[in-house]
Amino acid sequence: MKPLLDAVMKLVNNLRSRGLTHRQFRYFLQSVQSEYSDVLYYTKVRWLSEGTGCVFERVWLLKDDIVSFFHEKQCFVECEILENTEWLSDFAFFTDLLCH
Repeated sequence: MKPLLDAVMKLVNNLRSRGLTHRQFRYFLQSVQSEYSDVLYYTKVRWLSEGTGCVFERVWLLKDDIVSFFHEKQCFVECEILENTEWLSDFAFFTDLLCH
């Protein structure tokens, strides 16, 4: 569970921690007419108050858009994990477990 948590936390923090990248990601989501306009930021307070599943579920729902965004920016290392089918299976199971 810890490696999964660390990977999601790193991915979210990578998208949100740099202002330019975050603005570009939000603009990208608007341009592809995504259902969501942003990914939730990882903070322990948010995870305690809203439940860990919220962040996991949002990343799961945006995973294809996140991969497309990183491919467009030619940041292939960042999206490597979201293209690993074994990791995605574990991520889907863990997300389902937390959200339902």
